[in-house]
Amino acid sequence: MNQFFLESVNLSYELVTIGKRAFANCVQLKEFSSKADKLIIHEKAFAQCVEMTTFKATGIQLAGESVFANCKRIDFNVVTFFGKIPENSFLHCIGMLDLKFADDVEIAKTAFLGCKELSMLTFLGNAKLEDGTLEGLTEIQIRCPETSNLLNLAFEGVKILLFD
Repeated sequence: MNQFFLESVNLSYELVTIGKRAFANCVQLKEFSSKADKLIIHEKAFAQCVEMTTFKATGIQLAGESVFANCKRIDFNVVTFFGKIPENSFLHCIGMLDLKFADDVEIAKTAFLGCKELSMLTFLGNAKLEDGTLEGLTEIQIRCPETSNLLNLAFEGVKILLFD
C-alpha cells in the first residue's frame, strides 16, 4: 500500500500507539480519527500531512518532536493533550486555532513556533510553559480554572479567561 494516497484513517479502540513517521508525508491525508481513550503518538508521525484538516480523538500523548509539523490547516476535534508537549510539536500549523490540555502538562519553548492563527489555549489545571512558549502569538487567550498556577505567570499580550 502506498501511504501517499491515503485520504482518511479511522482507527479502532485496540490501536493506542502510532509509531515514528507512521503517516509522515501523506500529503493527501485529510482526516484522522481514533476511538482510543489515550493515543500515544511518536516523533513526526503526521509531519508534512499538509492537507490534514480534521483530527478526532479523545486524548493524545505526544512521545516525540515535530509530531504535527507542517500540518498547515489542522483542526483538533475533542482532543485533550496529556504529559509533555515536545519541541516543534505543532511547527508551522498556521491554521490551528485552539488546543486543550490536561492537568500538569509541560509545554516546550518551540511547541507552537509558526502557529500564526492560534488564538485559544485551554488548560484543565496547572501547566508549565517554558520561557518564550507564547512568543509570536499576538492574539492568544488562555482559559484555565481559578486554581491554576497560570494565573501567577505574566504573559505580554495574553488575555486569561477563568472558568470553574
